[in-house]
Amino acid sequence: MKIFPVVHIGGGEKGLSQAVTQSELAFEHDADGVYLIRHAAGETAVAELFRAYAAVRQATPQESYVGINILQARSPREAVAMTKQEVVGIAAPSGLWVDDITWHGHDADMLAHVRKTPRLDGMRTLGGVAFKYTDSYTEDPAEAATQAYMYNNFADVLVTSGPETGRSADPQKTRAMKRQLATGESGEGLLALASGIDIDNIADFEGSVDEVLVASSVETEKGSGIFDEAKLRDLIQAAHKLA
Repeated sequence: MKIFPVVHIGGGEKGLSQAVTQSELAFEHDADGVYLIRHAAGETAVAELFRAYAAVRQATPQESYVGINILQARSPREAVAMTKQEVVGIAAPSGLWVDDITWHGHDADMLAHVRKTPRLDGMRTLGGVAFKYTDSYTEDPAEAATQAYMYNNFADVLVTSGPETGRSADPQKTRAMKRQLATGESGEGLLALASGIDIDNIADFEGSVDEVLVASSVETEKGSGIFDEAKLRDLIQAAHKLA
C-alpha cells in the first residue's frame, strides 16, 4: 500500500521553511510522496501554496512525488486552470487532488483530459467521491460504490474519506467501492483513502485501498503541519507491509 503524508502549509517564511523540512522528513522515511495543502482563504493562500510547492520541488530530488490540493479552487476546471497558471518556469506537480468531482457535471471531465494540457503533461489526477464535507459524502457502501463506478474514468485515482477529518471510513465502504472499480469498463481503478488512517486501523483496509493520504494521525497536533517522526515512520512502514 502506498502512503502520502499531507503537509499543511502555514503562512509566511516560517510556513515555507516548515513545508520543506516536513516534506524532506517524509521522504527520509520512504514515503511514496507528499501532498501540500494550504488551509486559508483567498488568492494569498493560493500563492503561498505554490511558493511552498516550488520550494519543496527545489529541495527534493527531481523524481520525488510532490502533489497539491488547491482547497480554494471551486471546481476541477478551476483547479486545473490555477495549476497551469502557477507552474510557469517550474515542473508541474506530480499529482493534483480535487476534493469533489461529483457535482460539477461536465466540468468533472477536466481531470480526465489534464494530461493533454500544456505544462501539465504527466501530472496524475485524484478526484474525491463520497468525500467528507461535500454534498456527495456518504458512508453507505452501495451509494459510494455507485459513485465509484460513475466517476472511475474522470481521474487516475478516486479518493474517499470518513465523515470528517481524523475519522476513518468504514472498511465496508472501501471494499464496496474497490469491488465496483474492479468491474468497470476501464479495468481495475485505484482507490485512495484520505482521513482517519492510523497505525491501529490501517491493516483493516488491506486489499480495498491502494493509497492512503495521512496527516492528523502523524502530526504533533492536528493541523500543526509538523510530523511526529516516530508516528510518521511507523505508519509508513506499516503501509508498505500491506498489499
